[in-house]
Amino acid sequence: MYVVLEGVHGIGKTTICKELTKKKEFEYIPEIRDALLPPPVLGPKSREKLRSQIWFLRQLVLKNQKINSKSGII
Repeated sequence: MYVVLEGVHGIGKTTICKELTKKKEFEYIPEIRDALLPPPVLGPKSREKLRSQIWFLRQLVLKNQKINSKSGII
């Protein structure tokens, strides 16, 4: 089983994941950091829209690779 939490910063996603790892036999995978392409400034007036999209897609690819390599992950 996979559990994925998404949302804006500061709403408690990490807290929920860490609590679930205490109660279940899951592995918590924190947000993957990419040193080559750091997180962009997001927003409707961002000049880095393409860079933002590329960064977001790269995060999804890296998380999917991690999920496919293991089972029972949060």
